[in-house]
Amino acid sequence: MVTTTLRNNGTGLQNCLHPPAVGYCEGLNDPSRTQIMIHFDNGANNGMCRYFFDNLTERNVEYDLIGLSFYPRWHGTFDSLEVNLADLSERYDKDVIVVETAYPWTLEWNDDTGNIWGSEGRFA
Repeated sequence: MVTTTLRNNGTGLQNCLHPPAVGYCEGLNDPSRTQIMIHFDNGANNGMCRYFFDNLTERNVEYDLIGLSFYPRWHGTFDSLEVNLADLSERYDKDVIVVETAYPWTLEWNDDTGNIWGSEGRFA
């Protein structure tokens, strides 16, 4: 997995993503069976996601799938996530998958760490 940030209008990210993707696919017996996913956080923030993936599109970065993180405590509402998933899929003609998430199943403090969620009123 390669992790980087979008700096200098995405040039650094493009330079980081393109060679490994090409090299990886060239090294496979059947590259058509491999898909490349770009994973981005803030899955309910449409403006942020568009900015990120527009930069990749402008730089012809090749990928097959969009992966998003979604943590409702920090990233927004389920409604915003749903709107963003539909928009990104249509805009970039890619399947979009929530690949990282968490949601509390209890408000109890059942281990040695505190409950970061807070009160019941925070549930979406």
